[in-house]
Amino acid sequence: MDIRPVEPTDYDQWKVLYSGYKQFYGVEVSEADLQTTFGWILNDEHPQYGFVVEVDDKLVGLANYQVHPNPLRASHRMYLNDLFVPNQFRNQGYGRIMIETLISICKNNGFECLRWMTAEDNTTARSLYDQYGSVSSFVTYEVK
Repeated sequence: MDIRPVEPTDYDQWKVLYSGYKQFYGVEVSEADLQTTFGWILNDEHPQYGFVVEVDDKLVGLANYQVHPNPLRASHRMYLNDLFVPNQFRNQGYGRIMIETLISICKNNGFECLRWMTAEDNTTARSLYDQYGSVSSFVTYEVK
């Protein structure tokens, strides 16, 4: 198993994974959106980062995240945007190793915390997430 940053040659496999993630959340999959997101991850000047889990030349998981300042505490924190492992690779520890990798990145860089959201009814993911963090007392608002 290799956990590594996303590389330009990963697009075809990454696209399959990220399309699966978008479909899981009922978000339309478009080639233009996939290319945009992939480009952000590869762009050193963009605040979006990503890594993948590779096993025998096959991508089996992805994590996309951002690091941003927290003015309230004059520190930085990480926000996990997306974490995905397809059904056929679940329950093999890949989600766990990605969370632990994100936590290590935070610790190694002195980030204040790691935050993320998931759907309330995503019980499979929540059973993993509950082992690492607690549900925040903050309410999320959204304006479209």
